[in-house]
Amino acid sequence: MTYTHLPPEERHYIETRHKLKNSTMIIACALGRSQSTISRELRRNRGQRGYRHQQAHSKDQQRHADKAKAVKMTSVLVSEIDTLLKQQWSPEQISGRLRQEGKASVCHENIYLCPLGTSMCSKTNRPVASSI
Repeated sequence: MTYTHLPPEERHYIETRHKLKNSTMIIACALGRSQSTISRELRRNRGQRGYRHQQAHSKDQQRHADKAKAVKMTSVLVSEIDTLLKQQWSPEQISGRLRQEGKASVCHENIYLCPLGTSMCSKTNRPVASSI
């Protein structure tokens, strides 16, 4: 099942039917959507004057703009991560530090999974757990 955003036309339909006191089940069936999708839409985008489709669309666009975006591993960023790895920093520490400094939001898993062959990912740079 693929996820699709609600287009403005569907939001307008939701607003109209919600004002007519139709249940979320009736609205969902008419749109071919899940009832939880409709109830989530109404809950997330309700303002002081109730649900309004234009306001809902604006809120959705703002949430999309505010969410974290994928960061491309630039050579400067790779160099900084490589330096911190050589200083025995963990990928979690590096990720947190970069986020705290406002430089980049790099998931620690991406630091673990970077392409082989870069100096950042060489196995000798990684701290090794001591065997007992």
